[in-house]
Amino acid sequence: MNQQQLTDGTRYSITVYQAFTIVVSTIYGVGVLSLPRDVAEVSGNDMSWIIIVSGIFVGIIIALLTALCMRFPGQTIVQFAPEILGSRRSHWLGRFLTIIVLLIIALYLVSGISMSVRIFGEAMVNAVLVNTPIEAVILVLLISVAIAAGSEFGIVAKYNELLMLLNFFPLVIEIFAFIQRGESTNLLPLLQMNTSQLPKAMLSGAFAYSGYSVLLMFSGFYKQPMKAWKAHLFAIGTIIVLYWIKCVGTLSIFGKDELVRVMYPVLETGKVIRLHAMLFERLESAILSIWLVLVFTSVLNLYACTVQMVIEFFRLKGRYRRWIAFAFAPVLYVMAMAPENMGEVGKYAERVGIFGFLTDCLPILLLVIAILRRKKGEMPREISSSR
Repeated sequence: MNQQQLTDGTRYSITVYQAFTIVVSTIYGVGVLSLPRDVAEVSGNDMSWIIIVSGIFVGIIIALLTALCMRFPGQTIVQFAPEILGSRRSHWLGRFLTIIVLLIIALYLVSGISMSVRIFGEAMVNAVLVNTPIEAVILVLLISVAIAAGSEFGIVAKYNELLMLLNFFPLVIEIFAFIQRGESTNLLPLLQMNTSQLPKAMLSGAFAYSGYSVLLMFSGFYKQPMKAWKAHLFAIGTIIVLYWIKCVGTLSIFGKDELVRVMYPVLETGKVIRLHAMLFERLESAILSIWLVLVFTSVLNLYACTVQMVIEFFRLKGRYRRWIAFAFAPVLYVMAMAPENMGEVGKYAERVGIFGFLTDCLPILLLVIAILRRKKGEMPREISSSR
């Protein structure tokens, strides 16, 4: 497919730092509050190293996806997939296979959004809005995200950049909690898992890093696509450190046996310390407020990618972006409300995670095909002149 300028006027507007913030903000989202419990249920005390190994595994996948995007600078997967899968004689075959690939990726994005929204609603209703119907919480979030997802990609990137530092504020609280209430003996003993449990533990840890598929769309808007390595790998490295601190901190405070019984361990860390000189005496309220913004940003990135995928595939003008965003909202609401209880939500979320890893095989397969067929995109003139 020939490189074409999109009609939203934001082509090649995302900087290296913004690319870094997009990956971090997308991955570091809805599952943060329950992350230590989810990993501890499978790996126990070994969560302190499982979360690192899982992150490295995901980092390898991100590196492969980045290599694919760098072979076609200035293009999204909607644009380079037909070029990889098709040929001059059978252009229709490439188009047909691309439709299948994009449908699978879009289904994963939509499923991820719906489960993130439902988990967010459950957390808010259980922790703060006890008397508020979960339907109202989910509806408000979806409408807010739909409005923001109707914006241009460049604006979405700036929003990620603006709120990036919020990711690190809870870290200060967690370090205080570790210093005041943490016990190093709770981290031991290590290496207690059977080898048969290792794959499941790795998968559980890797679920926490889902969402990086957005780079298949956002990378087509990078000002300096050849520096994507720097942005993406530094982003996953940052998330590994953040996750490790959360897992080790909560494990040292609660211990393995108590940790698996706490619904939201990260939120509970705000209750074990009291800093009376601070603005918030109950620090869990500060953690929850920041988490609300982080979830919004994560869902926004997934939502914006889905809308952009539709815009590019059907070659629509930018003015239809907001209408498409609102058209997805009812579908997402129905999907989010499908599970009847929190137990079903967990099962659905696990299936979405597995489906996500299977979906990631498609871009990796595209990379292999591109290498074998020696397919490679040219650097767009606009990027070349801005380097």
